[in-house]
Amino acid sequence: RVSVKAGRFGQMLGAGLAYDDTFDGVQFNAGNEKINFQAAYGYAVAGDAFKTLTTDKNPELVVANLNGKVGKHVNAGGFYTRVNGEDLQLGGKAVKNIYGFNADANFDKVWVGGEWVKASNVEKSQAWVAGVGFGNYDQAKQGTWDVKAQYFNQKENAPILSSTWDHAYTAGYKGWMATADYALQDNVGLTAYYGFNWKDQAGTDQNDFYRVDLNYQF
Repeated sequence: RVSVKAGRFGQMLGAGLAYDDTFDGVQFNAGNEKINFQAAYGYAVAGDAFKTLTTDKNPELVVANLNGKVGKHVNAGGFYTRVNGEDLQLGGKAVKNIYGFNADANFDKVWVGGEWVKASNVEKSQAWVAGVGFGNYDQAKQGTWDVKAQYFNQKENAPILSSTWDHAYTAGYKGWMATADYALQDNVGLTAYYGFNWKDQAGTDQNDFYRVDLNYQF
């Protein structure tokens, strides 16, 4: 129930709206079936906000993630990230703290969930996503599927550094994304995304977008 790893690995801030990508450092995990705590120290090395894959020019991050089960159907969590130095800039200000909260509820085949994040000392830095879905997709089981619709609202200086969500627009935009997953065979999944009614925060219409992924699991 306790693990430690070091090197280059995937790291999330919360549920991944702010960051879900490559990280150089050390990570500690402890938990059980009901609650899990994670701490990490190191350097994010992906996303436009970071300068290079060499860590000496990227800010040091201290990450704390906590999540757990609330009753039988709900998972909830939060995160806090301390940014050392002044190398991470949003809206012309050095970011010091990033934090957020997330929740997911599953009732049989129905899913409802979302996340909210913010940089504490930066104006117009809130971002949130909320969605609803239906299905029982499991890439390991042929014929399973699900569909979901999500709405994103990301202010101009939101800390969307390298998000888990595959949409075309990041900080400064808001709009909808529909997603469908289908397991073509055991361990072979097809995922399609369609983004629509996207606007910048001033209300200017943006182009729709789409994407299709074919995923193999070994």
